[in-house]
Amino acid sequence: MFSAVTFALCMTQIAAGKVIPAAAPAPIAQPAATASATAASPGADRQFDFEIADFRILQNKDVQKDMGITEDQRKSMNAEADKFNSELKVLDAAYAKAKESDPNAKPPTDKLSTLQNKLKSQILSGLGAAQLTRLREITIQGAGDLALLDPRVGKVIGLSDAQTKSLRSRWDTNSKKAQELTKKGAAIEQAALKPLFEKYKNTKPKDEAEAKARQTEANNALKSHESELKPIQKQIGDLQADFLQLVKSTLDEKQKKAYENLRGKQFKTG
Repeated sequence: MFSAVTFALCMTQIAAGKVIPAAAPAPIAQPAATASATAASPGADRQFDFEIADFRILQNKDVQKDMGITEDQRKSMNAEADKFNSELKVLDAAYAKAKESDPNAKPPTDKLSTLQNKLKSQILSGLGAAQLTRLREITIQGAGDLALLDPRVGKVIGLSDAQTKSLRSRWDTNSKKAQELTKKGAAIEQAALKPLFEKYKNTKPKDEAEAKARQTEANNALKSHESELKPIQKQIGDLQADFLQLVKSTLDEKQKKAYENLRGKQFKTG
């Protein structure tokens, strides 16, 4: 769960156009650029990897395994996370107290950002160069083609302003349409499940068998509205496919290659 101040910071970053988590401003050790460091081989640029890599996904054991995180590294990360959580509790408490006297008190997003940047710096500085690059690759894979809208990624693969504007415009348009369709679908599902909510409100299943029976009822209720829901799902899928097609037609072969290099080998779970 996000704390109140964390949620507020996320909203600020999204409003600022940050597709991938914001970079920490703290300086880090970085090797000098070499002649071989090109847009298609950003692994040589530790600063780029540092900025793009989402340290939060290091909580995933499959990510740890893929990156070869050692037990000592894991313990160090946990220690830094514990420090962060302690400081966050203090910040949250101060914010809650401030809201008691002033309901319009602004969340301390700057202070939270500083704490997060400090945590990111401490954790990523403990990674080897290859590990940091791999974390950046997995981060970009997780963002999907939405990563292309991040100006830092666009700059590395050589997107022009016109290309970026075209992708951003289509994404914004399709996203608004998808959000409306999602709301429409949610309303249909809510109406379908309402009788069951009323039927079972304030009661808990006696055992696993009853829990499964209730789930079956819910599935059947939704299934009875498939004729209404399937067209909505298809329209959302069509919007996604439309954006992917635009990506394919917008990027030239050199840019596609650079983008694939940024993504690295496919990350697999399990």
